[in-house]
Order: sequence, then structure tokens, then C-alpha cells
Amino acid sequence: MRIKFLSVIVSLLFVSFAISSCLNDNNQVGEYSTDATIHAFALDTVHGKSYQFTIDQLKGEIYNLDSLPMGSDTIIDKILIKTLTTVSGAVILINKEGKDSIKDNVTQGLNTTDSVDFREPLKVKVMSMEAMNLMYQGISEDTYKKYTRRYTIEVRVHKQDPDSLNWGQAKGQQPAPLMKGFSGGAISGPQKAVILNKTIFVFSKTTASQVIAYKTLTDNPRGWTSTGTINGLPASVDLSSILNFKDQLYAVAEGIMYYSTDGTNWQKHTTLNDRKIASLLVGFPENQGNNLNKTIGIAAVSVDATDAKIHRFCFTNENATSWTETSDLGEIVADSFPRTNISATIFSNNTGVQGAMLMGTTTNERTEAVKPILPWGSYNGLSWADLYTQNAFCPILTLPSIIHYGKEFYAFGNEFDTFYTSVAGIAWYKANKKFYFPTELTARKGSEYSMVVDSNNFIWIICSKGLTGTDDVWRCRLNKLGFKEALTK
Repeated sequence: MRIKFLSVIVSLLFVSFAISSCLNDNNQVGEYSTDATIHAFALDTVHGKSYQFTIDQLKGEIYNLDSLPMGSDTIIDKILIKTLTTVSGAVILINKEGKDSIKDNVTQGLNTTDSVDFREPLKVKVMSMEAMNLMYQGISEDTYKKYTRRYTIEVRVHKQDPDSLNWGQAKGQQPAPLMKGFSGGAISGPQKAVILNKTIFVFSKTTASQVIAYKTLTDNPRGWTSTGTINGLPASVDLSSILNFKDQLYAVAEGIMYYSTDGTNWQKHTTLNDRKIASLLVGFPENQGNNLNKTIGIAAVSVDATDAKIHRFCFTNENATSWTETSDLGEIVADSFPRTNISATIFSNNTGVQGAMLMGTTTNERTEAVKPILPWGSYNGLSWADLYTQNAFCPILTLPSIIHYGKEFYAFGNEFDTFYTSVAGIAWYKANKKFYFPTELTARKGSEYSMVVDSNNFIWIICSKGLTGTDDVWRCRLNKLGFKEALTK
């Protein structure tokens, strides 16, 4: 069969320099290829950057995984297609009704020499050479349809500023607590929040020194309920010592270590109480980033058996069933090391080695006019070093919290007015204005509170009932850390 093609068939734009041809021996029927796939797609640069597009052949979807910056709508409303590679044939526009786009009785091809509006997904149909051959002969579309393919081209643009902290407010509204009165006023003093198996527990004490707790699932932020009676945990427990390690909670009361598998029922640890424990620092989880560092266990501070004024660092084995050092061999804790209100975070450095950093309240006084708070870091839980610098330090914070979040460290206190940030934990600066506290939360200055970060990158700030307000739950997230979750869903 010999068919002489016209240079233009029903005004379709044949694949030319922008729609590249990759003729080969694919799936030949007679003399013409039946391949109607798009093999490559790219747009012109946006703000000087090229964005890679993914082609899902099974779903017929073309899209950019890395969304364009917010505000790029004013660029993609008229943008050139840099690359659109097919084996052969033509690309036809599809209208909203799912039919070939026709203007002035002429089928509309995708003209890559003109700018295209990608503010809405663009639907196209690729016709192989065989399909065009059959169409030109007047054969019905039902016959050659199998030699065509349809695609939806979507150019994704961020609808939110990726570097802004989002407190859950609707557009144009002021941030507000996620929930007011989450405990009915029961949480009204010092507290400690911790996550166990995707459940947030908030422990506190009543005026009668009874330990109480409220809990909710991380994916049910307004479902707070009382845990009921806390069994086996003395009223003398140091709330700030409560931490999670390998799906169990640990705490210290009067030098004795307790543990719980459900947050409600506690018991003395049978093998970790061969020494008096002054405080628990942080749990080093199994490191997913680098097998070179096998530090797994709980870092703590114990009291020297012969001199109660001496405190030593100690560390458990990876199952928290024994200590790795005898009680008299641990490194002596410096006077400037935090003793109370300890907040710690786990991180991985640039090489993937896991470490921990913490802040807290010290007992010794510093002499600087503007006193710094000292971050301390460790890669093994047994040896800790302060990261003090004279030039760019983090000022003293009341009830400090520290997190490693979005590849940076952030710290704040119950002043609720400023986040301080650091790349390595040494030089600290005020975070940019996009990383901020809402006015209503700043008004809670001086409140008892605690903080956790869940697996979806939400920062939870939970305030106790006090003179400055009710028992409130606040929740925020850096926008760009939510984009990955939305994309996964």
C-alpha cells in the first residue's frame, strides 16, 4: 500500500523540530508505525530553572514531581513546550467534553511553536502514523482508535509558600488553637508530651500531686480523652524525664527507673536500677541513614555511688536491658550541663551519622550580660560536648524546646515570640518571619507547655491551663514538609 501524505492533514501539526521523531521498527502494520506514546516532555525554564516531568504510560499522565514555585501561574499561562518526543504521528488537543478540539471545522493540533496555557491540565491525543493513515482513508475512528493514546499534561504549582509555617488557618484568617480546653482544665501545671505508637500522651500532676494523663491519636487531633488512673508511677516522678524508646515509655522517680508499654500501667525496671538515675536524656533509635553508626539505646545521667555530688553519663544496650558501662566508669557530667527541663532531638549529619542534641536548664550562673543557652551534642550518648559560640549564640530560653526539623535545628521557649534556627547547632539566628508564632500564642507567654513532632512533621505545642489562657493545643507544619505527604496520598 502506497499512500502519498499531504504536508498538512486536517490542519494537524506533524511532529517537527519541537516534537521530535524517533522512527524505528516498532509495531509496524503495513508501512506505518502504530506507536503513539510520548517519550519525553519538557517546558521552557521557569525562573531560570528547568523542571523534570514524569510520564506515567499506564495512567496516561505527564506531570512534574517538583512543583513550580508559588506564583508561577503568571508564567505558565504562556509558556513554550521545549520538548515533546513521539515516535511519529501528530498530537491533537482534546476539549473538555473529551473530544477532538475543533475550530472553524478544523481539528486543532498542539502547536509547539506558540506559547501554551498550562494553568489547567491539558488533554491531548497522540495519533500514530498508522492511525493517521487510516483516518486519511476515511476509515472509522473505532478501527484506528487502538493506534492512538491519550495523555493529561499537568503542570503542578505550589499553592502555598513552601518556607512558611502553617498553623492550620484558612486563607485570610488568623491562626487559632487547634483545640481549646482539650483536658477540660485538668492539665494546669508542668507537663510532658510524648508520642507512643502514634498516640500523643500529655502527663501532668494534679494539685494533690496525682499523676494524670490525656491522650489522642496523631491523626485525630481533637479526640482527647483521659487515660484514666495511672498505675505504678509514683507522684514524685520527674515529668521531664519521660521519653520514648523502642515503643516503650521510660521515666525516673527518686532515682529509680520505670517503664510502660501503654502509657497507663508502669512498673520498676528489673535490670536498669543497679544505680541511681538522675535524669534521662534521649533515646537513640535504630539509625536508618548510616550503618556505620550503631548507637542504639537510652542516654542518661546517673549518680556516682561513692559521691552523690558527682554525676556520670551512662548508656543502655540496644534493648534497654542493661547499661554499657559500670556505674563508676561513665564520663563525669560538667557543671554547665543541663539538669532539668531537658529537651532533646535526634538528627543525622551530612554523612548520615546519627547524633543527638539537647538543651535544658542549668544550675550554675553565667556571667554574660546576655546569657546564652548551651546546646549539647553527642554521637554515642556517653560523651557530650557543648556547642557554645561567642558570636552567634541562642539566648537563654525558659522551658526550652529543640527540634531537628527540615534539615535545620530550631529552638524556642515559653516566651512564644521567636524561633531560633541553626544549621549545625553552633551558630544560631532568629528564624525568618515566615517561621513565626501566632499573636494569640505569644499572648500565652510564661505558660507551662510541652512539645512533640509527629511522623507527619506536625509540631504540636500543648499549653496548660493558667492565668494566660485555657489548656490549648496548637499545631503547625512547614508547608514544604507537607507537600511530600500530599503527593504520596
